[in-house]
Amino acid sequence: MRRLATVVTTLALSVSGMVFSPAQANVPVDGDYNCAGGVKDGAGTKYTITNGVVSSGISCTGAVVIPAGVTGIGTYAFQNSSITSVTIPSSMTGLGPRAFQDAKALTSITIPSSVTSIGFRTFSGTTALTSITIPSSVTSIGESAFHGSGITSITIPASVTGIGVNAFTNSQLTTVEFASGSSLTGIPANAFAEASKLTSITIPETFTTIGQGAFSNTPALASITIPANVTSIEQGAFVNSGLTTITFASGSKLASIGQNAFVGSDRLTSITIPASVITIGASAFSNNPFFAPPGTLSLTAIDVDPANPNYKSIDGVLFDKDATTLIQYPSRKSNTTYSIPAGVTSIGKEAFSRSTLLTSVTIPASVATIAESAFRGTTSLSSVNIPASVTGIGNNAFFGASTLANITFTGNAAPTIGSGAFTGVASSAKACVKTGATGFTTSGSPARWNGIGVNDGAYMASFNANGGSTVAGVSFLANGQISSAPTEPTKAGHTFAGWTATDGGSTIVTFPHTPSATCGTTLHAKWDLIPVVNEPAPLVNNPAPAVSNSAPAAASTSTAQTATTNVVSAKANYTAKSLATQVGVTTVSPKATVTISVAKSSKKFCTKSGSKLKTLKAGSCVVTITVQEPKPKGGKKPKATKTTKTLVVS
Repeated sequence: MRRLATVVTTLALSVSGMVFSPAQANVPVDGDYNCAGGVKDGAGTKYTITNGVVSSGISCTGAVVIPAGVTGIGTYAFQNSSITSVTIPSSMTGLGPRAFQDAKALTSITIPSSVTSIGFRTFSGTTALTSITIPSSVTSIGESAFHGSGITSITIPASVTGIGVNAFTNSQLTTVEFASGSSLTGIPANAFAEASKLTSITIPETFTTIGQGAFSNTPALASITIPANVTSIEQGAFVNSGLTTITFASGSKLASIGQNAFVGSDRLTSITIPASVITIGASAFSNNPFFAPPGTLSLTAIDVDPANPNYKSIDGVLFDKDATTLIQYPSRKSNTTYSIPAGVTSIGKEAFSRSTLLTSVTIPASVATIAESAFRGTTSLSSVNIPASVTGIGNNAFFGASTLANITFTGNAAPTIGSGAFTGVASSAKACVKTGATGFTTSGSPARWNGIGVNDGAYMASFNANGGSTVAGVSFLANGQISSAPTEPTKAGHTFAGWTATDGGSTIVTFPHTPSATCGTTLHAKWDLIPVVNEPAPLVNNPAPAVSNSAPAAASTSTAQTATTNVVSAKANYTAKSLATQVGVTTVSPKATVTISVAKSSKKFCTKSGSKLKTLKAGSCVVTITVQEPKPKGGKKPKATKTTKTLVVS
């Protein structure tokens, strides 16, 4: 009896110390359960339940049922399985890391309102899962939770207080919504990166940050509004996005735009930076040459709110407020030439990167540094002058400037040159330096300095006579001036007008002349045509001879004829008869047929347009005028007459 009393007492004490809960009461016993029915030791493939958590379901296929009382799905539970749907009980509180990762046949799952967390990579790689509803009980969505999934839209409930990095990376999302009253304060790093079909997202007004790479590589995202409370757009947030417009809400508090924030967003044509912005990271708006195919870049202007105390825009180019640093030149600005304003001391990182329309950039004597990749990919730039004030040129500064052949250094010593500064420039590229300048030491065979040849003091100018007599090139002084004009060339039928800096240019250079690029510069001859004027026809006072019965009466001849001329106006149209009259080709009958033909050699200057002559531009135009008089009554058709004339188009 004493022993029995002791046992009863012990049992009573044990029971009095136990705490029961409905979940604990219903937790299935440990063991194997069949996948299709959730029955312990049932037939078919199985998963395991241990302490209320499902595991080892990789062999399951088709529809899976999890029994009531289960509290969680463990790590890797159904990873790489062939399940198509899952029935989850209301006792479940969490979906473990990688629980359904790469379950590529999964199409349907209902998350009960008891679940509070979705773990690391829980649904990563579930490519057939196109929709899912996250209940308002969920407070956290783990890192890469839906990475590479097939979901096309999602609403994130207000209960969610945390979303891990890469949460929806590489998913099939097209739209994202945040429920009203969202508890989140920002979009985490890479949250929607590589969501290539994402077209729409509304960022809640309470958000303060857009994380690093949050919307990188989202080519379908064409527009976005940044709420007023956002203070930071972090590094690479919109790199390679499809943005065409960015709207900053009124009263924007944006303080910083991170490095490379909009790099490669090649459809963006313009942006206005709010007055609140304090810092803009390097290459924030650069169109990186490795991300966009040629001809697709669109940024033509970067504007700044005039009230901004830190930055300013000059003609659509971004500078710091005092205009000492040129931060970004829009890559598709229509100019082919650009002069950096005097007073600029620094050309920023990737400032002119991929500005493929630029053929010439003038760097003022105030510039001291040219930063990394500043002119990278400027494929139309043929020459550049580096003033003596420049002391440093950064890594890859002119990388890929494939037509850059002449780089003139006007200083007495070479600046510090970064790695790859001239990699990928023209194979014939050379540095043109002053006699006695130091630091331009060459080595190798052929001799090279930082990958390019050096012309020590041999500043050469050549002269393109444009069809005139040859003019020899000259070597000019190391101060970069051509001291005097060369011998004037000659050309038949033309007067020499002077030399121009560009072929076909209209501005005549004066001497002494300082070329924009002194290494291998070429001046071009400009010519004026000498007008050709025919002598007036002699006065005729005698009456016309009698006309036989077999020929029509000749037209009466004026007693005083107007002087004829072979000079015609450019960009004009002349009928055959009016042209014949102007150049002195006569007709007898008013019914005569007049036609014209143009020599092949003259097609640049004139052409036949229907029955008319159309003049194009200044030059010589050789035409043949054919006159066919009508057949007289009872007579034979006269032979047509052909007259060749050289017209002067002016």
